[in-house]
Amino acid sequence: MKKITLTICILLVSILCFAGKLVLIHVTETNDLVSLFNNSDLKIHYYCDDYVLATAKILNYENAVIVDENAFAEVSSYAIVYCYEHYKKEYASKVSESNKILYSGNNFFIMKILSNDFKPAENDGMIAVSEVEARLPKQMVTYPVITETNEDVLEYMSQVSADRMLADIQILQDFLTRDAQHPNIFYARNFIKEQYDALNLEVTLHNFPYYNNDNVIAIQYGTEFPDEYVVCGAHYDSWCRDSYEIAPGADDNASGTAGIIETARILSQYDFKRSIIYCAFSAEEWGLIGSGYYAKQCANQNMNIVGYFNLDMIGYLPPETEFHIDLVHFLPSQKLADYYINICDIYFPGLSVEYYYPSYGSSDFASFNNMGYMAIFPHEIYFSNHYIHTLDDTIHLSVNSPESMELFTRTNIASIATLAMYEKAMPPNPVVEYYPNYTIYPNPTNGILTIESGELPIENIEIFDFSGKKQPFHLQSLSTSIHQINISHFPDGIYIIKISNEFAGKIIKK
Repeated sequence: MKKITLTICILLVSILCFAGKLVLIHVTETNDLVSLFNNSDLKIHYYCDDYVLATAKILNYENAVIVDENAFAEVSSYAIVYCYEHYKKEYASKVSESNKILYSGNNFFIMKILSNDFKPAENDGMIAVSEVEARLPKQMVTYPVITETNEDVLEYMSQVSADRMLADIQILQDFLTRDAQHPNIFYARNFIKEQYDALNLEVTLHNFPYYNNDNVIAIQYGTEFPDEYVVCGAHYDSWCRDSYEIAPGADDNASGTAGIIETARILSQYDFKRSIIYCAFSAEEWGLIGSGYYAKQCANQNMNIVGYFNLDMIGYLPPETEFHIDLVHFLPSQKLADYYINICDIYFPGLSVEYYYPSYGSSDFASFNNMGYMAIFPHEIYFSNHYIHTLDDTIHLSVNSPESMELFTRTNIASIATLAMYEKAMPPNPVVEYYPNYTIYPNPTNGILTIESGELPIENIEIFDFSGKKQPFHLQSLSTSIHQINISHFPDGIYIIKISNEFAGKIIKK
């Protein structure tokens, strides 16, 4: 009983040590992002170019605002709700019983959600902010500089078919709704999984606790650098502000989902040096929830994601408007944005790509950015489509430009393929260097794995597959510092190994 009491006391002390106020701190020359992240008095949960949301032990920052006196005491997450200024009063009255407004910023609220009756505003990309600690992207990544076109990449792009994508969009639209709170979301999930299964990719349903939703994750392993990942994704859920039963979501975001499926259809036919991951996320409309859970898992497993490319709304072009791409990203991902612009300059000369700060909404790229990965969001002319989140988000009205879909998908393919075939190894997340205590070989292995621990005792060894499922194995200790594991029964793939409850590395079974 004393041991249990002591454990509880230690736990309470550790919680109280960082108990504090939830604060919004504006990013300025004085309070720049790096200095805020380096401050031990702050635990940052979300950041963008304008501000951070953090738990603060000591409130001594320029332009700081107390959002909640008792951070995460009553709720597991807060919500950043993008809402146009002209709509704020009306929206606040509609949701007054299901939330508490804690802060009103320029075109957004920060809210405490009080009930399941809460609804998003008409804007896109509400963000759920949890107690998870955010990370800055590592600036050591160096992207290739492209000076001329590659014949293979040109061949990949030539295969993009708007007709195929429109057929996928029609099927997704015909589910009537893909609201993450509606049972129809599972029909959409199954359709997407079937497309990836047909390509012989390794497909995982990544379940997360929001109405038992699933992300659909498909992996194409690289031949030379399989533990370096190029990731692309789109959300497949939809939402309509006027109906629970009907939310066609053709442009938002059956179009982006179709673009990722088309990317997989084409690139899965070929071998690349790096692994490519194709993601279909759910519950984006309710706070980037699916991508948030997945990006957190990737960060916890120290996955070396060298870039994340987001497709969300790629099928609408306002009448009599010249096409251009609004490239949405935060400044810590500038290197990846520069790489994408370089790709567009070489393969699409004359195409206008303009930086756009996400001041009216967000998307799944923000989940990866918040977990320390370079992430960008090429978007159709930003928030020009007024059909989204209505009954009219349908093919022809809302998806009115097959040429736009083809172009976005081609830029996606060119960016991913070029990065996946890049001949130089790209440095892993430095967090791996924090655990240099174990030698694990051979890696890759076809069966027997040896672990040397030097003078360190090994209390526990665990191995997890890519979806986070713990794998059974037989351990044989040859001495106090040399151990062998037989994983010959594991399917080929990449696994995470933890030793004494610490990340020790990635192993490849093939």
